[in-house]
Amino acid sequence: MLQEKGFFLFSDYSLNDEHWKFKRNISSLMGERCNIFIKKDASLSDEMSKAGFKVQETKHVQFSTLFKLERYLRSKAEMERLKINNPELWKDVQMCIKNKKLSREFIFIIGVK
Repeated sequence: MLQEKGFFLFSDYSLNDEHWKFKRNISSLMGERCNIFIKKDASLSDEMSKAGFKVQETKHVQFSTLFKLERYLRSKAEMERLKINNPELWKDVQMCIKNKKLSREFIFIIGVK
């Protein structure tokens, strides 16, 4: 139980996190079930408010990590499928391949009871 005037920190992946963006979009494109649900900042803040917390601050933490194509696409056929069916996402994947980096982003919401 959180004490009166206690702080609650909620953390989740941001909608801008490339790893989960790729996982969600590529998985569904390949016909795989994808149960990754990431919500918008405002929706998360609203849920925190409904639970009785006053949202003090929302922060985004960004960093880069090594990009590994095999986490998303397992064959040349899958790469071609992505290129044909989602050219914008294909461009994003190509940029990550070129830079060898993946942009990650977490959201932190700080609430007070």
